[in-house]
Amino acid sequence: MRGLMRARCRHAAVGCSYHSARASVPFAGREARSSRRLSGRRRNGAKLSDSDYHVQVVLGIEVRESSVKAALVSSTTGEFVRPGVRRSIEGDAGMDDVLLAVKGVVRAFGWNGPAGVSITRAVARLLGSHEVERVLSGALPCLEDNVAVMIHTEAAAYAEMLCGAGASSKSGKVLILTVGKNLGAVVYEDGQKVRGFDVSHLTWQWELELTELQKRFSFSEISPPPPENGSEPGEGWVSWTESLGKMVGKISQHAGDPGQVIIMPTGSVVNATMPKAAFLRHMREELPQRVEVLVGSRPEGAMIRGAAIGANAILLGRELERKEEDDLQVVMSAMELESFLSRGGDSVVFVSGKGCAKCRREEGKIARRREDFEGVRFVKLDVDSNRSTLQWTRDAGIRRVPHYLLYKNGELVDRANDLDDLRGLRDAGSGVEVECS
Repeated sequence: MRGLMRARCRHAAVGCSYHSARASVPFAGREARSSRRLSGRRRNGAKLSDSDYHVQVVLGIEVRESSVKAALVSSTTGEFVRPGVRRSIEGDAGMDDVLLAVKGVVRAFGWNGPAGVSITRAVARLLGSHEVERVLSGALPCLEDNVAVMIHTEAAAYAEMLCGAGASSKSGKVLILTVGKNLGAVVYEDGQKVRGFDVSHLTWQWELELTELQKRFSFSEISPPPPENGSEPGEGWVSWTESLGKMVGKISQHAGDPGQVIIMPTGSVVNATMPKAAFLRHMREELPQRVEVLVGSRPEGAMIRGAAIGANAILLGRELERKEEDDLQVVMSAMELESFLSRGGDSVVFVSGKGCAKCRREEGKIARRREDFEGVRFVKLDVDSNRSTLQWTRDAGIRRVPHYLLYKNGELVDRANDLDDLRGLRDAGSGVEVECS
């Protein structure tokens, strides 16, 4: 998946224009309007899927309360491979209105391949926050549960890492922040998205501060009007950027001080006359000097691109999980491991090496005996996955692999080079004593 994140986006290759989605199947049976061609002829009305293209193609869908947009996207380059479609939602949107519009854009392509759906938090609440994916999958039976749903922040981050300012970030930790009525944050480490990164305990503070600023300086948009034509910024805009800078500093610290921070403003903040230098100055004041701070490029159709790119990664991960459900969970970064351990309980970290024959034998032993350790969670970390995992291994004092670390509620209580020597497992999990010979 790292190769996916490192691919470069060729913006000029294919543009994305939006057409009415009212026609039933306006594109079925035609050649794609790009250098990509359908691999075979389709009978009129026949369904299209990703197998009809010579590249990995995913239908990216952007859902807002007022409209739904969609386009076919190459998930490896972020290019649009077909012109997009748009369907408006009139009046106050309800669940049925949103689902009808989503069905409309899917039908417009006659699509039954993989799809990624990017939604706003308002749409998530409308569809039932914790049931969104189930609701959308149920409304699109033609896609056979081949749907991945994400919040706009996640989609924007996927697009930015492939097609925007993050495309050159091949190593190290990158924090991507979307700035709007809500703050969103995603972390990448060595090109891999870090799972389980949560800043909800901080972002609600921003919502309160934004409400206070709106009252104090009498504005209703995401930010006060930015200064224009080189004029001095007003007090409201300065106060807003200062408050945002302090919040960026807190989130960056929570992310473990990344080497690069990419800030992606939305709404009224995105203004051609916005003084980026002044905006970034307040961001940099709250961050260590070594941190590179950028304003995201936000490529055209970013949410659609990101939804498709993200869906490819998410659906591939699910497929691997289904195929390897009996295998160990694998973490790809130190931050992901810390997130795993922060859940508490009894956990065993199995530290391995990719070329280690004994490690493979130990992994087989874990698979055979995991039922003996009821209530104990196992996770695998490969030393040589990337610089982050190598550094974590060194900091943990591990000099050779395989190696086991037993944690109780996040605290290290035992370690050994052989599962049979991990005596602390006697008291772990359900309390069942394990006899180690």
